[in-house]
Amino acid sequence: MALQKKRRVSQLKKLQFTARKLFKPKTVSYAGLLTLWTGAPSLPQDICKALYKECHQHLEHQLATATLSRGNRVLEIGAGIGLISLVCARICGPDAVLSYEANPKMADIIRRNFELNGMIANLRNKAVATQSGEISFYFNDNVVSSSIIDRGFGGATTVACDGFA
Repeated sequence: MALQKKRRVSQLKKLQFTARKLFKPKTVSYAGLLTLWTGAPSLPQDICKALYKECHQHLEHQLATATLSRGNRVLEIGAGIGLISLVCARICGPDAVLSYEANPKMADIIRRNFELNGMIANLRNKAVATQSGEISFYFNDNVVSSSIIDRGFGGATTVACDGFA
């Protein structure tokens, strides 16, 4: 009986993914807990596909859910689209989460995702380095490859940074 239920859930997930891919909704429910914006023009296709499948940052989501509780404080460096910051904010409270994301294209996505979930992002659209100031930021269509380290993937810009020593 349990195996049949697991197969049905798997079939429903495949059907849901196919429908999302076909209709390209502007928002999706993620893990039944969050609403995420998939209609952003700057959202990379691989991330959009992972959101449709509800598997983007799945392990990080599980880790946050298993280890955090109300009263904990979270600092996320490299918030991407804000998914893990949102998970942490749901658990710890939005005021207990500080998110850093240097990629200027991601800031609007993070803010919108928080807004869709009735929260305000505590976001610093900056890099983190050993000294405050400005730093070169190298970006790529694949958000994960964006970094303060030039790996030869794409363009560059200058961004503000906060110093942590």
